[in-house]
Amino acid sequence: MGVPRTAVRTGHCYRDSFGAVWRVVGFDSRGVICVLYHRDVCGALVERPHTETWDNFLADIEGEVACPAA
Repeated sequence: MGVPRTAVRTGHCYRDSFGAVWRVVGFDSRGVICVLYHRDVCGALVERPHTETWDNFLADIEGEVACPAA
């Protein structure tokens, strides 16, 4: 686990072990409400809403990164 649960902050972005970037928009005791960033086939940045359990989110997060510019 690269980031402890107490260090996850709303509005901040985190990179996982696969290179995906997640922006946290909220959280509760059950999970993390976030936006997953990825590129489409044309290279445009796409934002996809996603909810993940705390265990799954923290299992792959390697650290905080700058949020992508749209």
